[in-house]
Amino acid sequence: MTKNSILILFFLFPLLLNAGEVPIDRNFLELPNGQWIWLKKVDVHKTWIILGKGRKSVRNKVWSKFYESDGNRHTWSYAFFIKLKPKQFVIPDDQGNPQVAISTYDMGNGIMRWSIIFRVLKDRLEIAEERDNFNVEADESIFDKKPIQRDLNPYLKIADIQKWVGKYPFDKIEGAALFSTKVINEYLRMAMGSSKYTEFLSIEDIGPQSPIELDKGIIHFTVCQKHNCGHTFYFLFDVKIKELFVCERELGLEPKSTKTSPSWRVTWFSEKGNHTIPVGHCEIYDENTKETDWRRTFESIPNFLK
Repeated sequence: MTKNSILILFFLFPLLLNAGEVPIDRNFLELPNGQWIWLKKVDVHKTWIILGKGRKSVRNKVWSKFYESDGNRHTWSYAFFIKLKPKQFVIPDDQGNPQVAISTYDMGNGIMRWSIIFRVLKDRLEIAEERDNFNVEADESIFDKKPIQRDLNPYLKIADIQKWVGKYPFDKIEGAALFSTKVINEYLRMAMGSSKYTEFLSIEDIGPQSPIELDKGIIHFTVCQKHNCGHTFYFLFDVKIKELFVCERELGLEPKSTKTSPSWRVTWFSEKGNHTIPVGHCEIYDENTKETDWRRTFESIPNFLK
């Protein structure tokens, strides 16, 4: 290969890589017909959607519109493109117009549940429909909600939770998300019981999940109920003794529970049983550091569950 050929390939490769139907980044999408869509962030909760043609520039816009967070469904601080079909960001409608999907809600943790599907016309974008209650992984379609496969990877152990530190529970390691692994599902069935285990799975399917973090030898993460994070499941794993504990926090039913001063009913689960506290907490907050003290939280677990 000649020096000139190498130079040509060097300059052409990025163009070939980004040609048609490939987002250059999360907020810029090239369409097969030469048009593009740019989700240009202009404020904390405000996004400017621009339809253009030619080079990426506001000067080359064909149409544009500002969208703001509505406090209900759409949070435009998180807007980004998602696939409509496996490996496809753009699909045609019945009239042959390109369609694209923009997710506007992920609670800041990557779990997407609201999307707007836009029909791309020559002079504007037109809302075709909205989609809710879908769980999206890298190659899924938002049109077909697939049941989550459980009991995957029979070789992982409870101690392998450490492999997810710095990631989210829905991230795949060795072919499985954390709550899809065989060992985690067996543990939750045993510790929670059939009814509570089934309830948790329905929440985990679409509920916000926190990143998995390590603090003072305690790995911790949470899963909360969609639109109701008063109902949250806390997971604590002690790296030293390699034991997993689950705490379910629910709004208490006591008369003294009010909107301004809620009471919490919490239940700790482990392989040795469970224990309910009518009014309590799943985490201990340190007023000095203004953070949760996860080591003290772990030490607050009833000893007979350890």
